[in-house]
Amino acid sequence: MSNGARRVLKELDDTFHFITVWMTYPDRATPTAAAYEFTIKNDVQGIAVSVRDNSAVYGSNGTLRSILNMKRFGQRAGDSKQSWGDPIEVWGQESTHRWLIFMRFIDRRTGRPSDALLGRECAHYSRFVDSQGSIQDGVWWRDNRDGSFSSVAEPRVRPQVG
Repeated sequence: MSNGARRVLKELDDTFHFITVWMTYPDRATPTAAAYEFTIKNDVQGIAVSVRDNSAVYGSNGTLRSILNMKRFGQRAGDSKQSWGDPIEVWGQESTHRWLIFMRFIDRRTGRPSDALLGRECAHYSRFVDSQGSIQDGVWWRDNRDGSFSSVAEPRVRPQVG
């Protein structure tokens, strides 16, 4: 990925925060991931992601923040706007990993940081979190006013491994 990023930035200038890769071959390095975001530089504090800057390795002077590897999602889409709906939703979900979903909170019972709001791979909301149907999983809970709750919406993106 670093070689490809350096070529892109050399050709098109160091003006991109994200580079998205749409592969035409299997990615053997991450066989179980449907797609993923790889953070290059993070200068945001308080989101449980360490502050770091590896942009020089990718040919950037500090502008590049992430590479989104969409793997082979583009090959699954056709030529219509409708056929690109799922790949674009997955792209949106992967791009939000740059800022979302790594938060912890201090558990008042133990006084320690907790990841109880996190679900799948500790990089998405738990299925019990009222995320109002976020693209990062969780659900939208409706208070039934009788001490119970009902799920109104399931997570919108469920990428298939491929």
